[in-house]
Amino acid sequence: MKRIRINLNDKVKFRLTLWGKEVYSHRFDEVNEKLKDRGVQPITPHLPKLDEDGYCSMQLWDFMNTFGRYIGMALPNVVEPLDIIFEMKEEEDLPIITEASPASLGIYEKEQENEEVSGK
Repeated sequence: MKRIRINLNDKVKFRLTLWGKEVYSHRFDEVNEKLKDRGVQPITPHLPKLDEDGYCSMQLWDFMNTFGRYIGMALPNVVEPLDIIFEMKEEEDLPIITEASPASLGIYEKEQENEEVSGK
């Protein structure tokens, strides 16, 4: 099995449905309520910029944060088609993970030891 490393800061491209555009345009509503309560200028709602094929892009973490709660079985689609395109480096530049590295295992083991000591 071949694995690739995907960073949460990597860009993803997708096409929003009308529902997805609605969700996106209201993503700052909660923040704006707090800003309004403090007398601060609210963030102006906007839609993302589209490329020539009608796709928009954002970082993966932002996509998950914005649309995650709206994606699931029996829910209307926020993107159409359901494919998300990862904008990544050329294939030869991608780090391929064939097994867990000893360094990452050491970090994981130390985290587990710390949790056991602290009682978490």
